[in-house]
Amino acid sequence: MGIASTIGTFAARPAVQAGALLGGAAAVASFSPTLMPRPTLDQALVTGGSMLGGFAVGAAAYRAASAATTGAARLGAGPAIARVAGPLALAAVGGVAMLAARREDGESVGRSAIRSAGMVTMLGAGAAAAVGAGAAAHTMIAARVPAGRVIGPALIGAAVLGVGAGALTRNLDRSARAHGGDDSPGSALRPIGIGLGVAGAVGGMIALGRAGGGVIGGGLASRLPGPASAWRIAGHAAVLGIVGGLGALAVGKAAGAFERSNHKLEPAYDTPPTMPNVSGGPGSLVGFDVLGRQGRRFVSEAVPAATITEVTGAPAVDPIRVYVGTPAGATIDERVQLAMGELERTGAFERSMLVFASPSGTGFVNPIPIAASEYMSRGDVATVAMQYGSRPSVLSADRVSPGARQNAALLDAIESRLREIPEARRPRLVMYGESLGAHTTQDVFLHEGTDALQRAGVDRALWSGSPFRSEWRQQVLGTPRDDVDPTLVGEFDSIEELQARPDSVNDRMRVVLLTHDNDPVAKFGVDMLVQEPAWLRGNRPETVPDEMSWTPGVTFLQSALDAKNAATVVPGEFASNGHDYRADLAPFVREAYRFDHVDDAELERITSRLVADDLERSRQVTG
Repeated sequence: MGIASTIGTFAARPAVQAGALLGGAAAVASFSPTLMPRPTLDQALVTGGSMLGGFAVGAAAYRAASAATTGAARLGAGPAIARVAGPLALAAVGGVAMLAARREDGESVGRSAIRSAGMVTMLGAGAAAAVGAGAAAHTMIAARVPAGRVIGPALIGAAVLGVGAGALTRNLDRSARAHGGDDSPGSALRPIGIGLGVAGAVGGMIALGRAGGGVIGGGLASRLPGPASAWRIAGHAAVLGIVGGLGALAVGKAAGAFERSNHKLEPAYDTPPTMPNVSGGPGSLVGFDVLGRQGRRFVSEAVPAATITEVTGAPAVDPIRVYVGTPAGATIDERVQLAMGELERTGAFERSMLVFASPSGTGFVNPIPIAASEYMSRGDVATVAMQYGSRPSVLSADRVSPGARQNAALLDAIESRLREIPEARRPRLVMYGESLGAHTTQDVFLHEGTDALQRAGVDRALWSGSPFRSEWRQQVLGTPRDDVDPTLVGEFDSIEELQARPDSVNDRMRVVLLTHDNDPVAKFGVDMLVQEPAWLRGNRPETVPDEMSWTPGVTFLQSALDAKNAATVVPGEFASNGHDYRADLAPFVREAYRFDHVDDAELERITSRLVADDLERSRQVTG
């Protein structure tokens, strides 16, 4: 049998047609707008994934409806009625699930999952009904119209394409209104083409895996005792194990490559600093070579006193920066001892403020808020950070717990040391973390609310871009708890939102969460697969597109790619959007750490210098 005949036979199967119908609908839905615009390749990945998911649901729904159709036929129903009865029975099952799990305020993910399953079942039933109706119409046309065997499918195909094209055009128009860009139907051709290729490739691998599992299972069944069905299951399990193992190996190799790159010297940061009050400098207990790439950048960019004076017009001292990379010590205790030794060596406990900063997954500490605090304090500040990983955040889920344990150990050591200093001379202890850095510091206080920060002697905290999965953030902002004082915490999208509150309210606040309303990192979670997020219902924030809606599965894929793209930045062009907080950080540092002596004119000069430094940093790193 030729390839064309094989494809034709496959496409003629009603279950395949139902899958293709729902897969096409899911592909069209994938072009709807979300929090971030998507490049062509990302859109293609979302489209391909949506096609596969829709195809699987549609094909499964048709098979389930077919069982009901067969039952109706056996009860004496005619072919036309039986074709309708099957999908209607399936739709009824989905409707009952949706009614049983009607939306409630604060509902569990499980309840949402039941309702979403009901919704997906009804969509699948709709696809099955459409295929059944199309088959009936084709039979009718073929029997009564010359050349009906050709005209019927052509009319049905034209109707499906027309509806799909109209929906696609509407989604493209909505995306253009939300994010700009091309709203012509032609702009979707490339993502759809690539998406078809992605879906076909993944579908082919799944089919190959199933065939391989069948071959393995058949071979085992022919040689070993026991039911053949059990060996078939074992064969498929073996294939899944092989695929999972290969996937884990690939992730491991990628993580290893990132970790090795962390040790490479960059031409722009290959010389140890000359300032004695930074790690890696003269007299340091931590060698420049074991700071890692991000650590070397961090200590090399401490703002000299002369530059602080130049920008602020005030006398200044050189700030202190302490950084301990993971290669510097084999255990958490060893690294904490090094950090404490560096703080003592540099005189950090004699400064007016001590910033406890937690890096992101690669060890990166955003230089903008640290430099801003150095300008605003006139250099009378020490910052300490300890690396807990060398991978991008997306590969660092397993580093959150070790990072939190390390931060807790360092915080305990600092707290003990601060208690030895008379209160009048004790530096203010403040915290900063961004993205995974925010998560790993917040987890230090998990299940202890705001009480734990006060017990630890933390005067202020500024956390930007806290990930959705940060449970501490959800605890302090969610249902009232005995260990949470809500007046101590505030979450803001912009500095204007913070400044709009009365001074008396802000004076009491100790924890500032800077979280953009359109930051996918702060909103994307696994529950989005089956649960419509609260921020898409009711009065949504201004930066969440009015055109955005939620579709089970599809919105999850879209938001996963949004989270990847949210931190894409242009050097030297500070923005306040998505996961880019550069434009917010200097004013939030002033407000969160209460640098009340910094007026708007000075803040503008500091910001201008931070922008220039950001551009210069990019030039140095990229060569």
